Amino acid sequence: MKFILVLFFTILITVFAGTVIKELPHQDHLGLVSPVAFSTVGSPGDYPDWQVFTNDYFHYQISYPSDISLNNGLTGDVSLLKNKVLDITITQGNLAEKDTVNTVVEKAINTKKSLAKTNFSLLKSISPIALGSVTALTYTSLENGQQIVSYYVPQTQNKYLLITNTSPDTNNDDFYTSEKIIYSLELLP
Repeated sequence: MKFILVLFFTILITVFAGTVIKELPHQDHLGLVSPVAFSTVGSPGDYPDWQVFTNDYFHYQISYPSDISLNNGLTGDVSLLKNKVLDITITQGNLAEKDTVNTVVEKAINTKKSLAKTNFSLLKSISPIALGSVTALTYTSLENGQQIVSYYVPQTQNKYLLITNTSPDTNNDDFYTSEKIIYSLELLP
């Protein structure tokens, strides 16, 4: 319930602050529509009954409930799963010399559009959000009938985290839990 209230007030404040994400015609043109980021939903210390996972390889930590299965791959990739109702993956990518996170997001969307053709649509345009202490970029897409929320989190040394949330039902408690997990992210030095 607390999460829903925080989410409601965050949205309300965002609207009053004038941050409006305009609908782009047919979503053909990508880009940031507002440089303003809204506040975070949580951090690792906000959920004392949750476990804290620290990824020393990718330099971040997140919190998650004990009923979530966390798998830490040999390359540092992490997946959080719960009975086909919650599915989050966290990987790390490298920025090319002249790329920004925004460029990487635009390239990823364009690549998916060209490969999937009619099986890809952009549901929500690229927008900035506050994740931990940084401004990340997010967008929501429909890929082969599955809704996916992608988060690109800039890091130091030309790296970024890519978090994908493919939790299937966006209108249940497990999806809200997946969002709390993602918003608990804190980058480490």
